Amino acid sequence: MKCGEKLSHSICHFLVDKLNPYESSIVLHGKIFKISVDDFVCIMGVKDGGEEVDFTGSMDEQNIVKVRNSFLVGKKPLKSNELKQMMVGTEEAGDFFKVGFAMFALCTLLCPTTSVYLNLKYLLSLRDSKAIARKNWASYSFIFLLDNVRSFKENNQVYIGGCLLFLQLFYLDAIAHGSVLVDRSVLPLTVRPDKQDGTSNNRGDNVKGFAILDKTLAPSVEVIRERKHAKQPHNDRIMKKLNVGPFGRPTIFLKMLEIY
Repeated sequence: MKCGEKLSHSICHFLVDKLNPYESSIVLHGKIFKISVDDFVCIMGVKDGGEEVDFTGSMDEQNIVKVRNSFLVGKKPLKSNELKQMMVGTEEAGDFFKVGFAMFALCTLLCPTTSVYLNLKYLLSLRDSKAIARKNWASYSFIFLLDNVRSFKENNQVYIGGCLLFLQLFYLDAIAHGSVLVDRSVLPLTVRPDKQDGTSNNRGDNVKGFAILDKTLAPSVEVIRERKHAKQPHNDRIMKKLNVGPFGRPTIFLKMLEIY
């Protein structure tokens, strides 16, 4: 499975395998959890505005063509990292920035695909920058994830799209708040990534104050516990840097989707 450079392939595989996209549920350590748009809203920090995300209209409409040309290099769409550089260099939060920001959030975080290029069809729903906050982005992104997991399983695909980050944060949140009945002395504070060649990264049991624990907690995943002498939980340090609460519910830059 290929699930992005920034996510652990092992835990992605574990969670996707346990997710039932037909019933919108996931099995974690023998316990079935129903997952819904409300969970996506709570964890990812993006809300529904009341209007459906629709793609009616034509990409050849004059107002669409004008905006589309800003997201092209020659005849090809910009890559996500190219759009990022454009957004960083934009000083004013005008219509172009608002549309570009929403496009970047959709293509890299909320609804990522296997392509490195922008999905310009989103312009049909983003054409009115003032209406961006009124769209049901949470519902759309959640359904997008379920559809991609369903396609992945039915067609034996190698790559998978959708917001797998949501599944990881949901798992951490369930463990941290006692919804999953596992040993409370074991917290999946961090997961050691595989090496680039795909082999397991076994490096002993003393890594910056953490020790490897029972792998049966999550098959094929090395779950790591804080040693008693560690001064501060690794995950807390990360969360403070990201300005989010412990073990999930990030109030990240997606909040900007609500103010436009």
